[in-house]
Amino acid sequence: MKSHELLSVGLRVCGVILVFLGLRTISNQYMYLGMLSYNGDESIQVYAVLTVVEIILIFSLALTFLKFPNLVARKLLPQASEEKIELSKNGKDLLSIAFCIIGVYILSWAIPDLINNGMWLVHFSDRAYTSDSNYAETVIIQVTTVVEILIGGFLCFGASGLGSALWKLRGMESA
Repeated sequence: MKSHELLSVGLRVCGVILVFLGLRTISNQYMYLGMLSYNGDESIQVYAVLTVVEIILIFSLALTFLKFPNLVARKLLPQASEEKIELSKNGKDLLSIAFCIIGVYILSWAIPDLINNGMWLVHFSDRAYTSDSNYAETVIIQVTTVVEILIGGFLCFGASGLGSALWKLRGMESA
């Protein structure tokens, strides 16, 4: 099995997870928009548009990961990794692929959280809620989400370097 084929299996799994995340997002955003419309918020149309964009983004990524995983895998992996993966010989490549899959998974749920938390921050900032504990909690959650996106991006795009570093550490232990 080639390395991009192995990565495409993980991307398909992430696509299936994104479908479930998208369905959960629809129900959560429907509840949030219901609460905002009940409170008579003037900017509910902006929130509704952002909600639709978020849901379209989730399902388009899910469709891409499910329909074209080989294309995405070829874009994520370097061109030099076209040889076949044997678990006993190419552990570094397998480790890099595993980190890349974990990075894609982290990004798949962190980016929608970033949008959702951003919408709540805008809502809390428009009124006198900045002294409320919900505002401070949402700011902390948003900062955490940004850190998650940075970690996911590093794992996704720097996976081969991290895999090589861990492989070297593992080699030092056995020496």
